[in-house]
Amino acid sequence: MNEFVYKFLYVLIGATLFGLLWLITLRRRYRATSVQVNIPFGLGSITLQPSMYEREIAWKLYIEMRTRKAALLFDDQYDVINEIYDSLYQLFPLIRDMLSAFPPEKIARSERLISILMRVQADGLRPHLTRWQAAFRRWWDQATNSPENSFLTPQEIQRQYPFYKELTADLKVANTELLRLSDELLAIAIPPKHKFIWPWKRAKILPEAPTISPDPKLIPE
Repeated sequence: MNEFVYKFLYVLIGATLFGLLWLITLRRRYRATSVQVNIPFGLGSITLQPSMYEREIAWKLYIEMRTRKAALLFDDQYDVINEIYDSLYQLFPLIRDMLSAFPPEKIARSERLISILMRVQADGLRPHLTRWQAAFRRWWDQATNSPENSFLTPQEIQRQYPFYKELTADLKVANTELLRLSDELLAIAIPPKHKFIWPWKRAKILPEAPTISPDPKLIPE
């Protein structure tokens, strides 16, 4: 094999390696890394760049929440408040254990995700539980043990609670906000992908027409 062939092979191998490195760099550059997270309970919003470890944690929490009554809207006909409070209460040790499992070297990188989950617990869930849970459970124990209620369903018994409407209205708010949190966790776990557009094709892309015709009253004369 002559010298020309060797040089050709060296150039071919070098070009192939360069192309692979360029594609890897391009993929990393244009993949979605930033996620806008709207923290439930009116606690604001932040932008995250979730690591793979954070995405795994978000996915696990998403599955846990979507399979619990805590993140489902209260159904007056079928749901039992005491069971929902059990589900809400179980979220605290669940989130705590997941946060405590963060490796020390990943804590600084995951500080914002940790902050979101801790704020949801302290400023979102705790106020509702502090206001209603203890008082309702105490009343519930007495009501379910009363001979007068022995032939009533749990749903019928809980409707006798003096502040039933106020409690369930506040509970529905907490359920709705937890459902929103689960949606945000899913967005962290599976962030949307940015579509890469080659530079020479970008100038050919035209803005899309609006799907809804504008109100003539809003068009300036």
